[in-house]
Amino acid sequence: MARMQRLIGWGLCGLLALTLAACGADDGLPPATEPDPNATLGLAASPLITLGQLQARAIYTYGQNGWVHIIERVSHDLDREPFSTLPDGTPVPRQHVLETWANITGPQSVVTQRVIFLRDDAGQLLQTSVLSNGVAWNSATQKRENQAETATGAFDRGFGASVGEYERIGAKVTQASGTLSGTATIEILVDYAFDQPAKYEDYTEAVAAETIRAIYDPDGGQIRQLVWMMRLVDGSERAYGVWDITLENHVSPPDAVLEALKVVAP
Repeated sequence: MARMQRLIGWGLCGLLALTLAACGADDGLPPATEPDPNATLGLAASPLITLGQLQARAIYTYGQNGWVHIIERVSHDLDREPFSTLPDGTPVPRQHVLETWANITGPQSVVTQRVIFLRDDAGQLLQTSVLSNGVAWNSATQKRENQAETATGAFDRGFGASVGEYERIGAKVTQASGTLSGTATIEILVDYAFDQPAKYEDYTEAVAAETIRAIYDPDGGQIRQLVWMMRLVDGSERAYGVWDITLENHVSPPDAVLEALKVVAP
């Protein structure tokens, strides 16, 4: 049970986690190698091999030096309120938007600059988080502090880093071809039935199982949608989280990003 509880939230890496961030070093996947970056990706011999190929494609597509723009539209169906709060006490709505601008630079292709805007679903700005050349600032605390530069990951919100562990503890991991908004996708599904129901603060009823469906773009290798469902003991299902994600690279940051970076300018 302790191992299962550790997995709850594994792929989130915290409230303001980046889709581009690597959440764990040992993800249990085969080496992410892709001999031909122009080849059409499909289903490999196993879901873990497919994931490795998708991660390699995403790193090749989006992990090069330059600005990456990520928008994550997030929705949670939980019983507890508030869902979360910022350091200044501002409640975070269960439906919100994370907009990330990340500048990848250097021979190691690390994120040296990053601006994250947290907004409610009506577009109201709730928090700005800034990182530039080792100095971080958050509008909710108004504090500057040193912070290490961030390594780029596989652009799948840490999902791939959790799948090997899920499989090791007995979860069923499958793969399928699909479509999302009329375009072809590759879907990886984790279905994990608990040995015994577990109580969590998120739900009044005990949780009997969880399923996580990750929908990838086979062309760019990045995740497009992550759907995390909890199956309760009464048979009902609740969305622990749904993330609809878009990425674009080789873009120039808008004035709002450049102004935010000035807060941590030397």
